[in-house]
Amino acid sequence: MNLWNAEANEVFHSSPAIGDINGDGHPEAVVGTGSNWFEECGKGHFQCTGNDGSDLNKVFAFDLYDGSTVPGFPVSAGDTVIGSPALGDLDGDGQLEVVIGSADHYVYAWNGDGTLDWRTAPVFDHLGTGRMNGSPIIADLDGDGDQDVAIGGDKGLALLDGRGGTDLQLGLHWSDKMSVWSHEAAPAAGVINGERHLVFTSFYTPGFITRLAAYVLPDSNAEDAWHMLRRDATRAGHAGNVDGATCGFSSTGKFCDVFESAYFSDAVDWMVDENITTGVSNFIFGPGQNLSRAQMVPFLWREAGEPADNPDHGFSDVPAGAYYDEAVKWAKVLGITTGTSPTTFSPAQFVTRGQLVTLLWRRDGEPSTASASFTDVPAARYFTRAVDWAKAMGITTGTSPTQFSPSDPVTRGQAAAFLFRTSQVALAAAS
Repeated sequence: MNLWNAEANEVFHSSPAIGDINGDGHPEAVVGTGSNWFEECGKGHFQCTGNDGSDLNKVFAFDLYDGSTVPGFPVSAGDTVIGSPALGDLDGDGQLEVVIGSADHYVYAWNGDGTLDWRTAPVFDHLGTGRMNGSPIIADLDGDGDQDVAIGGDKGLALLDGRGGTDLQLGLHWSDKMSVWSHEAAPAAGVINGERHLVFTSFYTPGFITRLAAYVLPDSNAEDAWHMLRRDATRAGHAGNVDGATCGFSSTGKFCDVFESAYFSDAVDWMVDENITTGVSNFIFGPGQNLSRAQMVPFLWREAGEPADNPDHGFSDVPAGAYYDEAVKWAKVLGITTGTSPTTFSPAQFVTRGQLVTLLWRRDGEPSTASASFTDVPAARYFTRAVDWAKAMGITTGTSPTQFSPSDPVTRGQAAAFLFRTSQVALAAAS
């Protein structure tokens, strides 16, 4: 399912970094471009049009909820950005900054609104400045509790103070300082044998030499913000814990794609609290996705407490041990579902709105109510009495005042709302 796509008029070179850089509660994706199309069009490539390559050498930030460009971005990096960005709080203000290296010899740090915090062109002994092609990391390099930056280029590895970008190497007591070899891969900071280390690779092309080295870092009480490429050893790629830094799931019971203002927000929270759903993946509920029959029956089964020891359902298309296998057994024995044929359940088929309210109605004992008066719900259809009941109980108001749309696929957000409202009806009846 394609939620959205975002485009730039140039080549995206770097892998995206993810974090809430502007404090709006939404995660953003930050990524850099180069100048490939600009250069090709400058050579007169026959496929070029007038504007191709206009987004050369920039850093973009896109809101992951809708793909919109973050205010203040894109920003210009002066030259190609090959290395992936790093995100971390460099100045202690509680907000993430964006750090990248550029082939223009500079390292840049921007605030989440696109304003420049600092930029530095590191000088490598007698070699001068070089292209900063590596991916930066953000960690406490000098032990003062603040976040710093380490980034490689074609003439050396730069260690920079996070608050201003000034050189840190003179304050670090290594007998063998950073080499003046090429360091175009990302370094990493981590604990080895109980001590903090900076680990990096470098190479010296004229001598056909390469090496992997580790230097001891001073002790620190700080938690390193982005201490290796794609943030950490699990290659998470996102700043912070996500659940705390953006919107998250594990701490708050919320999914990143469920807005507080959405009509199904309370329903999804209830489903999480009742262990009815864990979403389609970490932090994602998928409210706009159509609900499959395989997904629907476990919702009902989990709400009922996951009853076990039910007889086999006899459906040939439900594999033994599938996540919905026990739920289908339970639903079949209670008459909640009879399958799509005597031997098939059709787990991949989407559930329609008419089918969903029928499942809920059967589960609740097929109560009788007055007619709902939806013009697209004919008399004597299998879902007619179920829709009447759902309308009378406030479980649905239809897709319009006169339409229920029984044949439309039901989305996961709509299903959550139906389940939640049905549970509230049951609570009200029991009280």
